[in-house]
Amino acid sequence: MIKGPIVNPKEKKIINVDKFSSYKVLERLGLVELAFCWAHQRREFIDAKTKYPEITSWAEEWIEKIGTLYYINNKRIKYNPEDSLFKEYDQKLREKLNEIYSLVNIEYSHPAQTAIMDSMKEHWKGLTLFVDSPEIPMDNNLAERILRLIVLGRKNYWGNHSLWAGELTAAMFSIIQTCLMHEISPRAYLTYYLTECTKRGSVPSEDEIESFLPHKLSEESSERLRMNSPEMRAPP
Repeated sequence: MIKGPIVNPKEKKIINVDKFSSYKVLERLGLVELAFCWAHQRREFIDAKTKYPEITSWAEEWIEKIGTLYYINNKRIKYNPEDSLFKEYDQKLREKLNEIYSLVNIEYSHPAQTAIMDSMKEHWKGLTLFVDSPEIPMDNNLAERILRLIVLGRKNYWGNHSLWAGELTAAMFSIIQTCLMHEISPRAYLTYYLTECTKRGSVPSEDEIESFLPHKLSEESSERLRMNSPEMRAPP
């Protein structure tokens, strides 16, 4: 699913992930850059609070700090980067992260505290990619919620287990979810795209295909294909 600007194809792609080691292999190969999920980072403190009652207050303080980061960033991304309010919240966000990083580098006595802090230091670059790239979300919650339904469907009622069908399904879900995220009717978009292919007698070339992506359509085409546009409403 794509929302907002995408990375230049010649540059490394940024993916929003948890700390699973397989993603890090892709980064070491130079294929991607990893933006680590703050919701998963927060979960480490929740787990520590549950397992080690003696550090409950410490873990709760960290959970509150992460909540503050979310609050400031949610305020920040409401505005255009050139807006004065964006700059105001951007400064607050950077100050809060500097405060957090100073706490990360303190030596702690409890093994669970040390483990979490070492992990945060190791993943700090990926945890803070969203600061200079506001289009990157702080977590991958939206993607995980959407993927959960897809995975359950494949397992329980689609019966889709061949390689080619899996690739087609992944492509179609990506297109459909991108349409929905941009309030474009998936049916109208697919009709538009296939009609254009029919007119041309072939699919668009590699040089042209980007302009046909749901989030790259012209303003006129996007408006015509919107789910609430007059053309999409049922006749009386």
